[in-house]
Amino acid sequence: MTRDASVLHLLVPGLLDRTGEWQASYGGVGRFPALEWLLARSTRRSVPYAGLGEVLAGLFAIAGPMPAGALTRLALTGERDAQVWMCMDPVHLEAGITDLVLTGPDQLRLGLDEARALAARINAHLAEDGLHIEVNAPGHWHLRLPATRAVPETRSLGEVLGRPINSRLPTGPEAAYWHRLINELQMVLFDAPENRAREARGLPSVNSVWPWGGGVLPSGLASPVSRLWGDDLLLAGLARCAQVPTEPLPETAEPVLAAGGARCVLLDSLHADAALDDLEAWQAGMEGLERAWFEPLRKALGTASLKRLVIHSTCGDVFEVPASARWRLWRRSEPLGKYVS
Repeated sequence: MTRDASVLHLLVPGLLDRTGEWQASYGGVGRFPALEWLLARSTRRSVPYAGLGEVLAGLFAIAGPMPAGALTRLALTGERDAQVWMCMDPVHLEAGITDLVLTGPDQLRLGLDEARALAARINAHLAEDGLHIEVNAPGHWHLRLPATRAVPETRSLGEVLGRPINSRLPTGPEAAYWHRLINELQMVLFDAPENRAREARGLPSVNSVWPWGGGVLPSGLASPVSRLWGDDLLLAGLARCAQVPTEPLPETAEPVLAAGGARCVLLDSLHADAALDDLEAWQAGMEGLERAWFEPLRKALGTASLKRLVIHSTCGDVFEVPASARWRLWRRSEPLGKYVS
């Protein structure tokens, strides 16, 4: 894959996900001058994918569903194999008005010892199906699928966080098996001593699991960039698989601008707030991104450190901002609500 040495890909999950809802409910989401300047002077195009996993799959030219299970396991363990791995992450389900709403592992504050104890209870049940969960981090569990078991079509954890789950359960030829298995594991977890102890401490129980991202490690993966920054496990797995250096997200854009070359940055601080419908927290996060990222990038655009900026939302839109953007004087900045599809 040819790398465009002038480009910076900026991935911002949660940027526009709730903007339409908040616009309708509150009349707006606030003003963010630097980002609005960049978007107003961009060329907007629609892409046939949404969600962080699909955005990364498009960027890395991965055909088919993103094998998040194999990639996140690679990021955590460093082990490469040809097995089919699926994420089987611990979650909390809470009854809503008509559906169950999912809380993800990042909100559970799950310790490693209790994660292993809960997984051991689950594995005792899974043994009869020849399945076994690996606990590679407290909030990241992995399940190896035997060759006899078809990989289900699933929705990523990020897509269901804070959302009703019934319409987002696994589909495909073995959907009934996975629905039944999820229900069985909920019963296993219901009265687990670890959950009773969590509830006594005022913490949500781990009362279900969420299967997603089944597949094998991609072979011959080529990266469109020479360096990546971000704190996401899927990004780390892709970087390791493509043999591209990855670094923790810096506090500001300056180190990325100084690095030069074809670059990719994942700004993931907005996603949870958008998923959990927390406008106030989202606005605070946006104000931080304005200062640390969008304003420095706006100033750098057209200089030797940044010739082209590509902003990826996770809602099916990409905004390409060329070096000539500052001369598009007829493009007036508008509130983010304008960009809701």
